[in-house]
Amino acid sequence: MKVFKKVGERLKEWAIQVRNARAEVIADITKEAIRDLASERYFNLPDKFTSYIEDYERREGALQSIADYRDHFIHPFHVFCLGYLILEWWIKESPRKEGMPLKLTENHGIDYDLTLWFIASVYHDVGFPAEKLEVLIHDFFKTIAGRELRSQFDWSSVILADSNIEHIHELCKRFSEKSGNHYEAGNTFEKWINKRLLEDHDHGILTALMLLNQGWRLTTKKVNIAYEAALAIALHSYRRRSKEEESPEFDIGQLAVEDFPLAFFLSYCDTAQEWGRKVLLELIKKSGKAGVNNSVQYLSGLDGKLKKIDISKETVAGGEGIKTTVVIQYPTEQDTQISSNETLKDVFEAVAEGFKSTWYLRNWNEKDFRIQGEDVREIPLGHILPSPGLTSNSSG
Repeated sequence: MKVFKKVGERLKEWAIQVRNARAEVIADITKEAIRDLASERYFNLPDKFTSYIEDYERREGALQSIADYRDHFIHPFHVFCLGYLILEWWIKESPRKEGMPLKLTENHGIDYDLTLWFIASVYHDVGFPAEKLEVLIHDFFKTIAGRELRSQFDWSSVILADSNIEHIHELCKRFSEKSGNHYEAGNTFEKWINKRLLEDHDHGILTALMLLNQGWRLTTKKVNIAYEAALAIALHSYRRRSKEEESPEFDIGQLAVEDFPLAFFLSYCDTAQEWGRKVLLELIKKSGKAGVNNSVQYLSGLDGKLKKIDISKETVAGGEGIKTTVVIQYPTEQDTQISSNETLKDVFEAVAEGFKSTWYLRNWNEKDFRIQGEDVREIPLGHILPSPGLTSNSSG
């Protein structure tokens, strides 16, 4: 608990600094906090980790020209802060780790878990510029040269790099172990990773590989932390489509919260973290219809605010459990149209459906995790939460 309490004090310092800071210096204050927390005073991470975060801030500036682009530098630090606050509440409710509704690791203390959480949360979007690279080049030439230009990159070279072959193999082994399956080369998860990288250029997979190439070969403990964080990052952007849309060859199925606690916690906090961002959730980009350049003006008023974190012991499905709710409030009325055919409530419900189809709670009578949306009149928009039970098996 020593590191956990020290980190809490450092986060209070950061909050005081940014409260009255000008917008242009908030990034510098946040960068300094990340650098400090990564130092030997707190988490003692490799220098390369911090320098890569700083490089990421500079690279992100190029992405601002992409329509509906959202901040991905300060956002990850907010995700870390939200997770810290939830963990702090859980510890107050259940001082012994065994009683917490979600244990990020099984056999380690809270300081170890917090180190793992810091790495996974702060680093989870570093690969986002790479995912958007082809879009950026297309937009650049369309704006500057007035002509369409499509670019193609050899993404297979990323997989075939010697270190990444090893990293993907280890990630697949860990996924299989957590799923309760025997690992076999070329299994569904390995095919899923390759597809997400080669076809989707998914920033979750890209970021996981970037993290694993940041100089972690120091101790077995640090290497294990890196792989655990990388697996969570690889899964955080996963949203399972309907069974009809998913090809069985690449369908890793619905994931149990209890099997992948860190990945779930990252996905949960990432989805909930809406304060200070310019557009609502990942699905909001659907509102940018072809030939209609109105998305920014409609979405600029939808910035969400963290209203409260509500953690309580109550009856959950007939037994006593801990209910965790993050309440997000949007400064708009419930029936506000955010596109030609979608309301804010429509989008919130679509996000909820995607989250529920991806995650399920095996022990759903012991705990409950949800994100509650409401408008300024405190009228509910719905809840984002995992489904209470398995609806399809994981392929492993």
